[in-house]
Amino acid sequence: MRNGADSRRVGRAPSGGRSAAVRSRSATIGGLAGAAVGGSSGVARERSTVPKRRGKVVGLCVLVAALAAGGDRRPAMGAGQSPPGVGQLLDRVLAVVGGQVILLSDVRLFLETGLVEPSGAADPVPTALERLIERRLILDEAARYVVEDPLQDEVDARMGQIERRLGGPRGLAAALAATGYAPRDFEQVVRDDLRIERYLARRFPPPATAAQQAVIDDWLASLPARAAVIRVTP
Repeated sequence: MRNGADSRRVGRAPSGGRSAAVRSRSATIGGLAGAAVGGSSGVARERSTVPKRRGKVVGLCVLVAALAAGGDRRPAMGAGQSPPGVGQLLDRVLAVVGGQVILLSDVRLFLETGLVEPSGAADPVPTALERLIERRLILDEAARYVVEDPLQDEVDARMGQIERRLGGPRGLAAALAATGYAPRDFEQVVRDDLRIERYLARRFPPPATAAQQAVIDDWLASLPARAAVIRVTP
């Protein structure tokens, strides 16, 4: 699932402060809004926001279309490739937000790296998917304004926090390998999370109050109406 990351535009995260991983609808957004970040608003700009796995997404879409048309039209295996085990799910599209795809692997990455806190449900994917949809919508809103990119030092600091949470560089490497994310793609995810923090801190400056939280909740609830959100059922 990378924006993943104009790939699919769903994307990475570093630096101090709260985790930009949109952990919970109110707690995370309210917390981020309380962070003090300077900046100026201005002309909107288009940018890629999540890892570029376009080839993977196109392949999935072609496969889905072929199967839907009837018959097994899967691409032939390349030399040296082993067919997946029976019933093994490699990846699939879970949602399309404003034309950008969110994959199952994207949700798994955010869960495994702690960018999204798992729910107490037996299956944490549905709740985590909602957080990623919300995140994508916020990134689209941030793209309407000039939100400066975080400094590399901020990105490195946030990456360090994530590594420590996973037990070190090997833990992060294992999480990336398990979800098909390249280190550069994950760094973009982190960078986008920092941009979200900057944008929210500017839009909802501190201090955080109950009244402000109500405004934030209303704003979040209004976001799906501003872009086409399609949830793909299995």
